[in-house]
Amino acid sequence: MACTMLLAFLAALELPAPRQSWRTGMMVLDMSDGRVVAEIGSDQYFRPASTMKLVTTLFALEVLGPSHVYRTQILADTAAHSVFIVGTGAPLVQTGEIARAAVETAAMLDPSVSWSVFYDTGCFVPETHLAGWADEDWNKAYCAPVEALSVGDNLVEIVVSTVGGQVRALKWPDLPGLEIETRVGAGGEALLS
Repeated sequence: MACTMLLAFLAALELPAPRQSWRTGMMVLDMSDGRVVAEIGSDQYFRPASTMKLVTTLFALEVLGPSHVYRTQILADTAAHSVFIVGTGAPLVQTGEIARAAVETAAMLDPSVSWSVFYDTGCFVPETHLAGWADEDWNKAYCAPVEALSVGDNLVEIVVSTVGGQVRALKWPDLPGLEIETRVGAGGEALLS
């Protein structure tokens, strides 16, 4: 069913000619009869990138089904005064949604005690980057880590401030475990790691 829907969508596309500076290519086959549904530059070799997104989407539609909904849960252990944010891979969780959920959760908890917050990302394997990505790509926006709990498109914004004559690096959202070290050399370049 998902394959049929995707193939019908692709077959209806009026694919524009790619710009001369782009290296693009694809071939989509109807697996039931081997018919080519869409094709651009399929005789060339490319490093997998967005191509894999199409394959992953098709696989997810086949395995999970088109009605699958990712659930990010907030669970409270009132005896241990602990709150757990449990991620299952939802790709579009935004910081505003987390903030709203935090307010709703806080309204249900006893305000007279201190609470600990934990992030549960255990439904995914520990490897956060897939084989094939070069180490130097890992800090690029297009190579966000594979995480069970991704917020804000899985990107962190780094803001460098010189207010008050002191250089500071700030991050948004403020994620536990993510530390920023700032070192500045006079007359040289600043290093942010």
